[in-house]
Amino acid sequence: MSKTRAWKSGNRIVAGICCAVLVFVLFSSFEMTQLSAKTTVGELNAKIEQLEDELKAAEEARKKAEKKYQSVKDDYEDMQARKEAIDAEADAIEREVEALRSVVLGYAEQEVALNRRIAAMEQELDELMANVKDRLRLNYEDSRADILTLLLTSQGLYEFLTAAERLSVLAEQEKTMIRECEAAASALRAEKEALAETVANANETEARLRDTLVQLDAKQTEITKMLADLEKDTDAYRKALEQAEKAEKEYRKQLKDKLEQLAQIGSPEYSGGKFVWPLPSKYTKISSPFGERTHPVTGKPQFHEGIDLPAPQKTEIYCVAAGTVVETGTHYANGKYVLVDHGGGIVTSYAHLHRIGVKKGDVLEQGEVLGLVGRTGWTTGNHLDFSVYVNGEAVDPMTYLPKK
Repeated sequence: MSKTRAWKSGNRIVAGICCAVLVFVLFSSFEMTQLSAKTTVGELNAKIEQLEDELKAAEEARKKAEKKYQSVKDDYEDMQARKEAIDAEADAIEREVEALRSVVLGYAEQEVALNRRIAAMEQELDELMANVKDRLRLNYEDSRADILTLLLTSQGLYEFLTAAERLSVLAEQEKTMIRECEAAASALRAEKEALAETVANANETEARLRDTLVQLDAKQTEITKMLADLEKDTDAYRKALEQAEKAEKEYRKQLKDKLEQLAQIGSPEYSGGKFVWPLPSKYTKISSPFGERTHPVTGKPQFHEGIDLPAPQKTEIYCVAAGTVVETGTHYANGKYVLVDHGGGIVTSYAHLHRIGVKKGDVLEQGEVLGLVGRTGWTTGNHLDFSVYVNGEAVDPMTYLPKK
């Protein structure tokens, strides 16, 4: 065999060996790629299961924190209402006390005037009594002389009797005046006693009201302290709730990221084309569009990641395009919800459902019913909150939905 033939033969052997090595390398690389993909999917599934468990625990922790916060908040509001009621009662009593004081002052002025009238009447009575006593004394001393004078100076018996009767009438009039003055003085004293009794009752009522004010003041002090403690508790539970919500939100984000990663590994590309409308054709009204808005429940500014479509409770909800259910569940704000992966990084969300009609892993056709319209979560009425996410970012659903 010549050297040339030997050399060519050697080259063919080397080339065969190289081909065999290349095939082995390519085959090994293909197997390693498949193995790597399987490993990645397996790891993602394990991480997803872990995150789902952690999310469930976070939801429970958030619910407990929310319940405690609401309970202490209710206690605070009840205590505040009690304090306001006591404040109102104390204000009413203070007004009543002031009114009583004004009345008592009026009584005091009446008593002063009454005392003056009594003093004047007593003085008048004393003077009248003194005059009567003097006249009685003089009459007694001069009674015989007066009668003798009347007898001697009278022109006859008739005139004598008339003069004597006049003297008797004058004496009787003086007695009547004395009785009237005594009756008037007695009436004034009775009026003074009645006024004194009224004043005493008013003072007793005022004392009782002031005792009540002291008791209310003690209650106010106690309630104020309790309100301060409840305010601290409310603040602490509010912070705990915020932390629980933050943790739940973080777990939900992580889970969403992992689901998107899983969906992108080996998931088919989106076939393109428009979605079908997610509700029956007669329910096309959009009550809240995509973008910035004021949240209808919280009243705070919010970026709305979807569109709200009002419809009666239990209206059927359609899957807008073929896809796989990647998540179902219940969220305190979104209520009952379904997430469907359509491939190509496109995921649709259906929230506030009355009932979920599918489960994770279900493969859905376009137009297939996946649930019913409701008002679970934070809502003001029955509607579907429909959202579209592309590679994890919210986009305007009207980009994919047919124009209505």
